[in-house]
Amino acid sequence: MKKLLSILIIGVMLLSMTLMNSTAVVAPYFYGEVNEDYDINILDATEIQLYLSGLKELSPLRVELADVDGDLDVSVLDATLIQMYSAKIVERIDRSPNYLYTMLELKRVGANFDSGKAMAGVPVTFKPYAYAFSEVAEPEYKLEILEGSVADVGTVLQGDVMNYTFDTAGVYLMELTAYNKFSEVEKYSFEYEVVDKVSDELIVSALYVNNMYLDERSRASFTAHAYGGEAPYEYRFEDAQGHELQDYSADNKCVLHSDGYYPRIVVKVKDANGNVAVSQPYSYDVYDTWA
Repeated sequence: MKKLLSILIIGVMLLSMTLMNSTAVVAPYFYGEVNEDYDINILDATEIQLYLSGLKELSPLRVELADVDGDLDVSVLDATLIQMYSAKIVERIDRSPNYLYTMLELKRVGANFDSGKAMAGVPVTFKPYAYAFSEVAEPEYKLEILEGSVADVGTVLQGDVMNYTFDTAGVYLMELTAYNKFSEVEKYSFEYEVVDKVSDELIVSALYVNNMYLDERSRASFTAHAYGGEAPYEYRFEDAQGHELQDYSADNKCVLHSDGYYPRIVVKVKDANGNVAVSQPYSYDVYDTWA
């Protein structure tokens, strides 16, 4: 029975998100399928020859699929290997792995301040998470602040870690896009609330998990942030019964295997003066989705 963890956030919801369009390719391409017809034959070798002679342009995906020997270069040797395979002189394209997934899965965007705890004038660090089904399909990210509570903002941030300071309080419409060089795109939008000020007392400003969904082979990485009090901070992660998952340390991340299901995660933060702040529980349930 395969299990899927569907994240149900209680109390400490980082961001209100709506999953948007997905154009991900599910089936893999095999190296040598240069014309993307899911077959390796002499036509693919011809594509490479035309490309090398300057008579034809190839998309980034087709350039990648043409590199059948894996030397990070498209050459006559790649066309020759395809011809030999097509003529059954060789039994296979000897590249490992010999297939390519271009698919992306957007997981989540985290921040060092939960929505509603971010403050005007204080920098916010956003950290997006996506999963690429191939090392060569690693995603890049774009975060757009589309509009605020008063007027359109129109700010575009890019990178794996993005910093932005909101000048005024309000509710902002944000849209995160993950994309790779093979034109695969996933995006979703969410609202992010900024307030004028929160207490100067020690608080857990954020607690979030890297994945929206986890299967039985996944690991959940929980990240916590603190604000106020006196830095430096130490973090302790506990389960629903208060059992230690990770004792107090400067490490604000806790990695859990999903085969040990913890229905509730709590983080305690201690500052340099010994003051302790406790997060609201971050909860998720386990559902059987298919046999």
